[in-house]
This record gives sequence, C-alpha cells and structure tokens, in this order.
Amino acid sequence: MGLILIGLAIGLLPINLTAFPFGDALLRTLVMLALTSIILMSAKRLPRESPIGIWGVFLGATFVSTGVSLAAAIAVFGYPLTSRDIPIWIAYFLWQFQLSLFASVVSEVLSSRAEIRKQLIASLGQDQLDSDVRAALGRIRNRELAQYIHGNIQNKLLSFALKFDQDNLSADDVSRLLDEVDTLFSKAISDYQSVDTADLDEQLAHLVQRWAGFVNIAQSSSLSKSDLSEEQIRSLVQVVSEGVSNAVRHGFAKNLKINIQQSASDNRQIEVTVEDDGLGPRSGKPGLGTELLNATSGTNWSLTAGKFGGSVLRARLNPRS
Repeated sequence: MGLILIGLAIGLLPINLTAFPFGDALLRTLVMLALTSIILMSAKRLPRESPIGIWGVFLGATFVSTGVSLAAAIAVFGYPLTSRDIPIWIAYFLWQFQLSLFASVVSEVLSSRAEIRKQLIASLGQDQLDSDVRAALGRIRNRELAQYIHGNIQNKLLSFALKFDQDNLSADDVSRLLDEVDTLFSKAISDYQSVDTADLDEQLAHLVQRWAGFVNIAQSSSLSKSDLSEEQIRSLVQVVSEGVSNAVRHGFAKNLKINIQQSASDNRQIEVTVEDDGLGPRSGKPGLGTELLNATSGTNWSLTAGKFGGSVLRARLNPRS
C-alpha cells in the first residue's frame, strides 16, 4: 500500500507543478492520497447488494476530495477561483478519479489475493490434518490387527505345533488337530472383531488353558475388576500373552509365573511380571513384540535374566485415565 501511495504522489506532481507552485501541488497530493484511503475503506464497508454501487462511491468520494483539495488550496494559499482555473480543476478531478480507481483496484487485488491464500492455506492445513488423523487411525488399526495375529493366532498355532510333536498320535488325532487349525483360520476375522476383554481373570484363564499340557503357568492378580477399563484389560492380556509366547518360543520355558499388581512406585500404573525357567533373554532384531511393549508401556519395560536362570519380563502400563 505504501508503494501505491508513493506512486500516486509521483504521478500527481507533474501535472500539478505545471499549474501550481510546488507547495500547493504537494498539499493537493497529500489531500488526494488521504481521501483515496477513505474511498477504499468506504468501498469495503459497502454492502454487496447496495443500490449505490461501487461506481457511486468512487464518483462521490472523488467529488468530495476534489472540493476539499480546492478549499484547502484557497484557504492555505489564497488563490481565487477564476474561469481559467476551471479546466485545470476538471483535469485534476479526472486525474484524481483515475488514480483513485487504479489504487482501489490494485488494493482490492492484493487484499483478495491475500484472503484467497489465507483460505487456501487454512483449507490445505485442515485437509492435511484430516489426512494425518486418518493415517494415524489406519496405523493403529493395522498395528492392533498385527498384534492380534502375532499374539493370539501365533500362540495358538504354536500350541498346535506342540500337540503335533507328541508321540503316538493316531490318524484320527492328526485329522482332529488339522480340523481345529482350519477352524482357527476360518474364525480368525470374526474372533478379532468380537474380542471380549471385559474380564481380566477370564482372559488369563483362557491363556493358561491354551498352554495346558505344555507349559505350567501360575498366575496371580491383586487388581479389582472395577479398577480396569476394557482398553487396559486388552493391553494387559496382550503383554502377558507376548511374555508367555516369547518364553516358550525363544526360551523353551516349561514353567512360568505371572503377577499383575499396582506399581509400588506409582499406584496409577499397573505392573506386569512374567518369570520363566527358560534359556534367558536372547539378542535379536526388534519385532512386533517390542512394538507392542513400546505401545503399552513406553520405555517402562525390561527383559532381563532371572536370578536363578530364565528371564524376567517387567512392564509398567501407562497411567490409567
């Protein structure tokens, strides 16, 4: 806007200097610039459905500004208005109207461009935010499905593999186990969509029953059912299931102890401990199990060697909401 005003001043000075002294021309220019700003503000405040119209505002404001400029010149410099001055003032009026219109158009273009850019950025920002939210929700759903397959399905398959490894299996036993495996896969999606996590004790009992005959699991919990939300129960079961699965699959454990209680250092947190008598922790590339523990416990988990062998998994679930 400052450049527009400077341009208007430079544009007006030549025509004024041909008819008036420099001081008079400068005064007229400043008056015109001030009133041009009034024109712009008046035009912006004018309702779109106004019968006056934008041209009426320009014409009226230009008449007023020309009259004020003439009155200022007479008051300051004492110039009388004679007949030979009329053509000069008409030319001045037309020149002022032209420059006012030009300044208004340029100003409107710049302001419209800024407004369009602002709305575009706001729109793109909201679209990007919506896209990020959808992507995050998609990652969460994919992670939950991957954890379900990695924990629930894989653990059941491992228990089936141990059953197939038994001696003296008859053909009927093998056929029955194969039917159970087929049923597991056929019901995998429906079971995932209808996972019931309303009762922690019931979920832990199912976990112990699944490994019955292959691993001895002793489990205890000091938590009240009313203290846990459904999401917290789901997280607890996932952590315990992951601990059991790793102890059997990687450590070849035969006996496990599971304990769930409030954390001694922070009673808002829940501490899960899974001890086994296997080979102990083994190094390897982090996988879905590590991602599960990170998701449920952040950095508040550890897998260390047991005092008398085996491994100990300790995880503190994030504060309860």
